[in-house]
Amino acid sequence: FNPIIIDAGPDQTICEGTAVLLNASSNGVSFQWTPSTGLSNPSILKPLAAPRTTTQYILTATDGQCSRKDTVVVTVRPAPIPNAGSDINLCFGVNGKLNGSGGSNYNWSPAQYLSNTNTSSPTIIAPPTGTYRYILNVTDNSGCQSLKADTVIVKVAAPVKVFAGNDTMITINQPLQLKATDVNNSGFTSYSWSPARGLNNPSTQQPVAVLDKEITYTVTARTADGCEATDDIHVKVFLKADLFVPNAFTPNNDGRNDVLHVIPVGIKELKYFRIYNRW
Repeated sequence: FNPIIIDAGPDQTICEGTAVLLNASSNGVSFQWTPSTGLSNPSILKPLAAPRTTTQYILTATDGQCSRKDTVVVTVRPAPIPNAGSDINLCFGVNGKLNGSGGSNYNWSPAQYLSNTNTSSPTIIAPPTGTYRYILNVTDNSGCQSLKADTVIVKVAAPVKVFAGNDTMITINQPLQLKATDVNNSGFTSYSWSPARGLNNPSTQQPVAVLDKEITYTVTARTADGCEATDDIHVKVFLKADLFVPNAFTPNNDGRNDVLHVIPVGIKELKYFRIYNRW
């Protein structure tokens, strides 16, 4: 006759990285769980079990020469693995988008510049120049949480700026050398001028324009990362070479018409300009 009563408890299901109490019952005096892997104490009746993979535990209860065994299975659901996506390079002033995966529920941190921290692909709303680190944790449909977060780096480039040149005047059919300037040394790799009318090559940094009427050119410059800047230049066209002298100016240091000067059109060289009083 074996007087030992033993029940290792119901089978359990846990998420990887969590623990469950093995709710065993027995009238035994001493106890031993095998294997001991993941157990808080394999020599007590109700240890905490935190196995990394699904494990069948055997409980042996003993009283003197009598012993009896029972088993319980702890099923481990693997933790979801977050994927925060590839690192991102953004142009200044442009929105971006994170691309997370690996779960059914998402949590991004920090929340700075993000449209929503609880969606897989939140929008990064026009962050300033700098480097940002966003951390992603996920939860799956079973409620299991990721054990290790994933990180994505977002680099926002400095502002890009192109200068098409000062507005100018030429005579009809006089060649005008245009030049786009990379103001912030951003490293533009392509240029596009529009409209193409009158230009020998609208896809170069320094096209030559030959015009028969007034026009405004817009230059668009792009970096290798796709960052874009635009600027305009207005060109007036006159029928003949001439000198224009304003009949008034306002020397009040407001930045507008403070200096009286001759405006040469189609003139190669202006040797001197003299102003006399009324006498």
